[in-house]
Amino acid sequence: MFLNPEYGVLGMLAMPYYFFFELASPVIETLGYILVPLGWFFGFLTIEAMGLFFTASIVFGIITSLGSLVVEDFTNSGYISAAEALKLSLFSIPENLFYRQMTVIFRLAGVLSYRKYKSAWGNMKRQKFGK
Repeated sequence: MFLNPEYGVLGMLAMPYYFFFELASPVIETLGYILVPLGWFFGFLTIEAMGLFFTASIVFGIITSLGSLVVEDFTNSGYISAAEALKLSLFSIPENLFYRQMTVIFRLAGVLSYRKYKSAWGNMKRQKFGK
């Protein structure tokens, strides 16, 4: 499917997007969390600029989360009610203050360990339900 015109938008846009941007995003985001404080430490950034970078990343994350709720509303799928949408929109703030950074660490670990454990799932023993 990847870059295959026979699959249309999925093959030409969606698959390359997920391959390049989703693969690169944890690396780039982690570099940002490291380089911005280092830039302040070495005098390239003021504390105000560092705060603006942090605020911009949080606000962008909140806007992205709220945008996904708007898209959900426009699709009229009916999976979430208005009360649930309001609750989810309130959770978009703390999501971007801790949870996002935690998932970046997990995604980065996955990207870095992909080649090492490429074909190994480990040993799994079958068990019956209820044990």
